[in-house]
Amino acid sequence: MIWPAAALASRCAEALKSDYPDIQKRAMDSATDGALIPPEFSARLHRLVEQFGAFESNAFAMPMNSESTTFMRRTGGLTVFTLGENVAGDESKPTHGNITLTARELGTLTYAPRTLEEDSAAILGEIIALDVAQAFAESMDDDGFNGDASATYHGFTGVRTRLATVNGVNDGGGLVLGSGNLYSELTLADHEKVMGSLPTYAAADAKWYVSRNYFFTVMVRLMQAAGGVTSGEIEGKRQLMFGGDPVVICQKLPRTEANSQICALYGSLRQAATVGSRRMVQVESSKDYKFASRQITYLGHRRVAINVHDVGTATEAGPIVGLITAAS
Repeated sequence: MIWPAAALASRCAEALKSDYPDIQKRAMDSATDGALIPPEFSARLHRLVEQFGAFESNAFAMPMNSESTTFMRRTGGLTVFTLGENVAGDESKPTHGNITLTARELGTLTYAPRTLEEDSAAILGEIIALDVAQAFAESMDDDGFNGDASATYHGFTGVRTRLATVNGVNDGGGLVLGSGNLYSELTLADHEKVMGSLPTYAAADAKWYVSRNYFFTVMVRLMQAAGGVTSGEIEGKRQLMFGGDPVVICQKLPRTEANSQICALYGSLRQAATVGSRRMVQVESSKDYKFASRQITYLGHRRVAINVHDVGTATEAGPIVGLITAAS
């Protein structure tokens, strides 16, 4: 009889438990013949980390060949007038401005014993590379959505700050004032008003940007309260959509309610923000810097620019808009 691999493994495990109940002890006890049974060690690396990268993957990506790059933007168009005999037309001109990306060099720094690299070079390199990538992805989401131009956010100003600066905390322009300061008080009409405030030019690429908690405690609640939800939809894996548009989860967006909080964003991040890349993420190592300590230095670095350049005005919405909770 030929045993399937899974069944054979299960059968062998049962036989070992039955015939050698002390097999684990013997494997670790060098004083017995169990010293000949080496314990197994897996190269598996278990990582429990949040997923980031929502901002950079949805903003406009622009390569940079210098420290700063400038591109043009349209700020105004032509005016139509009535033509008549012997009547000169009113002149109008399209107007343009500039948007400048200024790259900043960002880095991560960590150390490891030289003996660790000697004994586990492959797994150490994987750990460092994964954590460097994780750190930069998390930082980009924080800077792009929440940045306030301070050193904490590497001098970058994010979408939520730009909207609050332009619109304050009141209804109008690129912000819709919610029905209350609690998530439980926000209504479907509030979200529909956000969608309705978005200009048509941004609608084709419109997405919602919220935290996972906000999606499941606010948006899902509103969708289920609206009716028409089948048991199959509740039982099956939910597709992240709201109002017919995709929902992008970013855990750097608000997860707990607060007064005057921009808790949800909606629109085209690609039209509202640009990420300039002067140098992609790189990792370098050196045995010289911490020579006396016998440590290896690992430096992760990149040169990047973030410019959230279009959020509208206090009276006119731009390509990305937001829902803000009430002050109290």
